[in-house]
Amino acid sequence: MAYTVTTTYPPFGAIAVHNFVNRIMGLKDTFAAWNEMRVTRKALLNLSEAQLKDIGLNRFDLL
Repeated sequence: MAYTVTTTYPPFGAIAVHNFVNRIMGLKDTFAAWNEMRVTRKALLNLSEAQLKDIGLNRFDLL
């Protein structure tokens, strides 16, 4: 019995498109993380000194 090796290759340009999409998704994830930190920081800056002290933070921790 003979075995034949069949190798399939991706379509031309598929790897480049895949890499491009992965980079875009990485940028989206980075932006989402940055925005979440920004919203959190903004909410914490609206707290009073007493409220920050209750959660173990001070103004300098937020900068």
